[in-house]
Amino acid sequence: MKSYILIIILIITMLSIYSCERKEKEELNIKEFLSDAAEINQKETQLSMLAKDKGMAEEVKNIGKAIETDHIQLLTELQNLAQLKAVTLPATSAKDDYVTLSKAGNKFDKKYCELMAEEYKKSIRLYEKAVGKNSDSVVKNWINQTLPTLRKNLDLVMTCNEKIK
Repeated sequence: MKSYILIIILIITMLSIYSCERKEKEELNIKEFLSDAAEINQKETQLSMLAKDKGMAEEVKNIGKAIETDHIQLLTELQNLAQLKAVTLPATSAKDDYVTLSKAGNKFDKKYCELMAEEYKKSIRLYEKAVGKNSDSVVKNWINQTLPTLRKNLDLVMTCNEKIK
């Protein structure tokens, strides 16, 4: 009888430890997602500011303005969410892509649209993966509210990319 009780206590302890580890991993995933989302958002903001200033076609300049506006709003929301979740967001730079685009000359518009299409595809994959793997309702709600904006912007740059040959 004592051995059964000991086994039950051992099983309960193991399940308790497993549950704590799982919760810790989930929290790490939230921190990782928020950090990754912030890096991508900052990069897309910086590149769109460059497009607004260096774009040759009026459409590219307008897309740059629209995306910059969207991403400034998203970054503010993301910073608030990170603060709520006690996550420190990284300060990042799109230096390599920024330099590449700055030197693109008359091919700037095409390169910008191509690069942003890839960035948005990466963003959308990150957000969709995070929404499927998080149980945190606040993070999930924010992701679900953000995805339509990311998809809209992907459509903008894809359409632009097709027009600029």
